[in-house]
Formats: sequence, C-alpha cells, structure tokens
Amino acid sequence: MMRLSGLRCLLVVGLGLLGAGVSKAQVGVYGAFSTAQLTAANTPRIYGGMFGVYYDAKHYPGISLGLDGRFTALPSNSSTSTKSVLVGPRAVVHIPLVPLRVFGEALIGGAHTTTGQGTAHYDGGGMETAWNIGVDATIFPHLDWRVLEFDDGHIIGVASGIKTVSSGVVVRF
Repeated sequence: MMRLSGLRCLLVVGLGLLGAGVSKAQVGVYGAFSTAQLTAANTPRIYGGMFGVYYDAKHYPGISLGLDGRFTALPSNSSTSTKSVLVGPRAVVHIPLVPLRVFGEALIGGAHTTTGQGTAHYDGGGMETAWNIGVDATIFPHLDWRVLEFDDGHIIGVASGIKTVSSGVVVRF
C-alpha cells in the first residue's frame, strides 16, 4: 500500500509541476517589413509595414494556442495600395533544442484596396480572410526575429487574392 501512495504523490507533484510550467500566458508585439502581390491583373508589387499583437493563452508541451491581431499598410507610388485589419486564432509549435517557433494562423477582418487606372479603377473595401505560416527565431530573451511569414489572403470585396511575405522583429513579454 505504501508504494501505491508514493506513486500517487509522485503523480500529483508531476502534474502540478507540468501545470505550473504551461499555465503562464505570453504577449508579443511585432513589426515587420512586408511585400505583397495582388492576384488581380496588371497590379504591381506593393511594399509597406505590418504591426500586430499576439496573445498565447494556452501552453502545452511543444505547442501554444492563442490569438493574433494585426494592421497592415501597403502603400505604393503607383495606383495600387491596400490596408487591412485582421484577427484570429494561432498555433505555435516549439521546436525542441532549437530556438525556433513555427506558427500558423487563420485570420479574418476587413481590407481597403485601391487598384487600377481609368475605367478599371477600383477604390473600396471588403472582407479579407488569410492563412499564415511563419518562423520566429529567438535572438535574445524576449526578442525574436520573425525570419519569414507567408500570408495567403483573399479580399472578397475586390475579388482578388493577396500573397504577402514579411520579415521583422517580435518583442515578447
């Protein structure tokens, strides 16, 4: 009977330590340089910035789950530009023994796009959906380099896709 009590005690302590290690939330603030291409015909590549915040609320061994919110502004000297605000769930996989985090997100929000010239000019907004995947590498404690992020989005009001590639810096709190 004593051996069974020892196992129970070990199980309780182990679960308590596991819960203590995975229960703290994490907030990150990021900024990135972005370049994008609309899938609409005859549109140039556009460049700009992306700023956002994520909140990883749940932590499990090897994976974290949370929310991401971002603002992207891609102005251009030509007639094409887009701005968007997106929010949605995210999942992060922590690679053991390597300071890398691979993340994926499913985002939804609104976008405003200006494209075309003359009679083909469009200036309006619509709903945007996007699937994102990226890699963050830890440089220093609480400071990551967003090595690469690829976004595959669709702006419904414009009937156009948008493919975005970004790289930047993440500060984790």
